Amino acid sequence: LRSFNEVAGYRLNADDGEIGKMVDLIVDQERWNVLYMIVDTGGLFPGKKVLVSPNWVEQISAASREVDVDLKVETIRKSPEWDPDHPLDRDYEERLYEHYGRRGYWEG
Repeated sequence: LRSFNEVAGYRLNADDGEIGKMVDLIVDQERWNVLYMIVDTGGLFPGKKVLVSPNWVEQISAASREVDVDLKVETIRKSPEWDPDHPLDRDYEERLYEHYGRRGYWEG
């Protein structure tokens, strides 16, 4: 178990290249589990932030400060952008999971 302060800034890598850096987390306040990593896509797609589920993580390396996820760069590029000024709601989550072709965590 690590503090977020220890993993903030870890580089996220897709199967075919770098996505960006982890800048924050979204935590379910009732269950205290991490729902999403907020990723700043930086130079790849300037100004765009996306959400990535920790369920899609394949590997984490503390030594290299990297997180590998089971996604493609192009899929991230086309991902619904996350806007911190709008609340995270089920409509956005459904679009996000549909975009990634994944089953929603709320579906059991």
